[in-house]
Parts: sequence; structure tokens; C-alpha cells
Amino acid sequence: MIERNTITAVLLMMTLFIGYQVYYDYRFADYVAEQGEREETRPATVADDDAQTAATPMTVADDDAVATDETPVAVALPTEAILTPLADTREKLLTVDTGVAEIVLTNKGAAPAHYRLKNYRDPEGGVVDLIFNYERFVTARAEGGDDATFKKPVVFPTLGLTFPRPAFAEKVNNAFFTVAETDGDLSLREGPYTITYAFRDASGVEVRKSYTFTPGSYAFDFSLSVVSTPQWGAFDYGLIWYGLSDETVAMMGMSSYAGPIVMANRERAIEKPDDETTSMTYTGTVDWAALVNRYYTAITIPADGAGKTVVTRYLDPDNHALEWKFKADVTPAPQNFSVFLGPKSHAILGDYPKGIPAVIDYGLLDIIAKPLYWMLAAFHGWTGNWGWSIILLTMVVKIVFFPLSQKSFRSMKQMQKLAPQMKKIQDTFKDDKPKQQEAMMKLYQEHKVNPLGGCLPMFAQLPIFIALYNVLLESIELKGAGWILWIDDLAKADPYYVTPVLMGITMLIQQMMAPKTGDPLQRKMMMGLPFVFTFMFLTFPSGLVVYWLVNNVLTIAQQWIIYREADEPKKA
Repeated sequence: MIERNTITAVLLMMTLFIGYQVYYDYRFADYVAEQGEREETRPATVADDDAQTAATPMTVADDDAVATDETPVAVALPTEAILTPLADTREKLLTVDTGVAEIVLTNKGAAPAHYRLKNYRDPEGGVVDLIFNYERFVTARAEGGDDATFKKPVVFPTLGLTFPRPAFAEKVNNAFFTVAETDGDLSLREGPYTITYAFRDASGVEVRKSYTFTPGSYAFDFSLSVVSTPQWGAFDYGLIWYGLSDETVAMMGMSSYAGPIVMANRERAIEKPDDETTSMTYTGTVDWAALVNRYYTAITIPADGAGKTVVTRYLDPDNHALEWKFKADVTPAPQNFSVFLGPKSHAILGDYPKGIPAVIDYGLLDIIAKPLYWMLAAFHGWTGNWGWSIILLTMVVKIVFFPLSQKSFRSMKQMQKLAPQMKKIQDTFKDDKPKQQEAMMKLYQEHKVNPLGGCLPMFAQLPIFIALYNVLLESIELKGAGWILWIDDLAKADPYYVTPVLMGITMLIQQMMAPKTGDPLQRKMMMGLPFVFTFMFLTFPSGLVVYWLVNNVLTIAQQWIIYREADEPKKA
């Protein structure tokens, strides 16, 4: 009987574990939709149809009227920021080193061309660059077999501009803005540094962008102005963050969330579009909007979120865009943002207001995962090693569940003693299942035995197992964190499969120590479970395998003590 219950528990545990991930993917995975016919004539990120007005140069003038002169003209800015016109139309690159990031700014579209993190590496050991890589995006789609039907989208630069008329947007985003700085490198050691770009189109429309960087910070200030003329009046435009260099992970069909998160009207939104659209619009008080992947995030935070509109757009499962909607005018107020582009670190984001730490999301069991992380972090403060911290966490969890485990093991031992009587009942009522079950239940009640007692610890620890899995999968603090010897990254699988094999051996020992009751065929099936779990755990993060391995060792010790006490004759 116990083997049947245990098999049921294990199967339910596996079903819940896999089912949770399926639900998580369904709930949060990025929606992939075929582009409509209109996508062939306009980019995926242009303004909505209802945003076009009849009083803008982008809708009433032809292309020549909008931009007849390919040479940008210097904009007359206030005296404290006078810009010198470019002598020719050439690209100028400026590299700004803040100590934690290396930003390469280009005057082509006045955009960051690269944003390289200095303290992190990608899975291949290369530099992490968080700026969207269009060529890699197209190559990945082609290699995925989508090249026949895949329509290459019009890609905007990071912090590029969208207009109702694609031709004008393309012109502005490819224009060489005027800038006072020359090509070169700049290492910031103290004080903020501001660089300003400006462009004026032949139609009279002016665009100004300003960046302010601070040493030792992943955040920078960004200011934007799009100035119209009395001839064109007010018109709509958008500021777009197009894509985030992604570090995806998938193990046993399970993956971390990658996509947009928006804090609008005091509610955090992590939503996918429905079957009819590839975008969603949020209007009202928008405190911030972010793109996230496994380890990194790009967060745009308006200085004043009241009356703002932001649109989330979906290009494919791993690539997304955020578009802030604005209106240009003759004398517009500048749009000011604080932009965070860096790791999803608890220590760094923890001090940010307005719920920004919520970009660190561990899924459905976030309410369990967050305390687990804080316990790990506290242990890490004592040990200085995340591996030993996981072992201490395992011991704490084991202590918490110790009474339940004790009761479970005693119940299993009692079931073993009842095996002869259970066998007699099965033989007596072998042709009458209802009476057999009735007799079994009476036997359990007389001896105060719970046939499901052995399953309770597994069910109770399942949420912790899943929550810890997500903590180890998503926490950048554990990225590249070693433990001992060959375990040099607890967020990756054991390269030599030593810990999964040891985990399987400890599971096998547990099965050998379990009471021998029930059907011999069922016992053989149970003996095969350690091999199944070993195979499953080969690709799991080594930190999770260490947790399960240590838990098994502690369980074996506990079983040995309980069974020894049960077998010893009671003293008179």
C-alpha cells in the first residue's frame, strides 16, 4: 500500500512541477503573432492609426517637403549649450566609461550604440552588451527556419524616435546630429557628465537629446525635446526602446521570463497581448516601464509619470519594445527620464522607489522565493560563499519540516508492521474492492495510521523546491558564483555530473532503507525512480542539485535514527 501511495505522490510532484512551468510559460511567455499586411508598408513600432493628425508635416507633406536636405543644420540652443555645426556628414563615436559600464554613443540618431557591462560575462565568457543586436536577431530567426516567412522589421535605435510617417522616422534616426564633443574615450572618475545632441530638419522640426552619466552607476538621465514650427503645429511622436540583448535559458522545457513589465496606475502589469494584436497600451500614471530577461533589465522612469502613455510591442518570443507616446509642439516641455540599464540586482534595485524592485520576479511562487533569497543572502553575509549558504538553507528547511518528517517515518514504520494484516485483508476480499478498502480503513483507524503520511513531506517541500529553483535560475547574484573544486557556477549544471550522480545514489539509499511492504513489482518501480531523477537533474543548476543532495543526506540520517528507535525493544 505504501509503495502505491509513494508512487502517486512522486507522480503528482512531477506533474505539479512540470505543470507549474507550463502555466508560467502560458501566463508570461511572449506572444508570437504573424504580422498583418500593413506591416509590409510600415515598421512594427510606428504610431497607431488613430494617432495620426492632419496638421503634421508627416501626414500632409510629401517626402521632399519633410526632408529635402540630407545635411543636418545646427540648432540654436541656449547660450550655455551652443553647438557647432558639423562640417560634413560623418559619424562620431564617444565612449564613456562609468566604471561599471562602457557606453558607446553615436551621433547617428544620437543613440547608444553599445552598453557593455564591465562586471559580468555572457555564457561564453564574452562581454555583455545590452543594446539590441539587429544582425543577431535576424540571423537567429533565419537559423530557426523562419527565413521563408519572416519579415525583417524596421529596427529603431535604442532611444530612437517614431513618427506616423516611417520615412521621417527613418530620416531622423539615421541623421548625424550635431555634437560639441569629438571622437574619443572618456573615463568618469568624479561628478556627472552631460553630452547634448541636436538636429534640425529642413522642414524646421528640431530634435534635441541629452545624456547625463554618473560614475559608478548603471543609471543615467535622458532628456528629449521635439520642437515643431507654427506651420506644422502639434503632432504625435514616440520614444522607443527597441529590444534588450537577451540571455535566455531553457532546462527541461522551463525558461525564465523575458518581456515587458509596466507599473501603471499603481498596478504592475506583466501581460501578453491577445490573439488579435501584438501590442498593449497603458495610459494614466505610468511610474515606469521595463524590459527584462533572465539577468538584466532596461527601466525607463519618467520624471513625471502623470498623464503618460506607453505601448509594449512584441516582435518574437525573445525580443520586445517599449514606446512612450508624446506630442511635439512649438514650445514643448522636455521629456525627462531616468534610465536604468544593468543587472537585476537586489542590492542595486532595492533602494529604488515606486515598486521598481518588482522587476525581480520569481513567478507564481514569488511570495516564497523572495524570503528564500533573503535567507540565502543573510547566510552569504556570514559565509561569503553561496554554496555553503545553500547548504545552511537546506538545514534550516530540514529543521522546519523535521516534526512532519518524524511523523511520516513513524507512519511508514507502522505500516510495515501492519503488512501481514493488510495482506490478509487483500486475500480475503480480493474479489470485493469496496469491502477491501473498508476493511483497510478500519485497520488504519484502529492503529491510528495515516496511509498518506509518507507523502506529506514531499508535498510540503514541493513549493520550496520550485521557488528555490527559480531563485537559483533568476538571481544574478549567483551568476558565476562558485562553491568548491569544479563547481564554479551554481547557476549552471554540474559540468562533470558528479553532484547529480551522488544525488541519485542518496535517493537509492533512501529507497533501500524504506519499509518493504506492498507489491514487489511496485517496489521495483520505486527503485527505478532514483535513476529517473538523476537523469532529470543532469541539466538543473548545480546549486539546486546541492540542495537536494544535502536534503537527501539529512533525510537518510533521520530515517536511520527513527527506524533504529522503532526496532529497539522497549525497556520495561
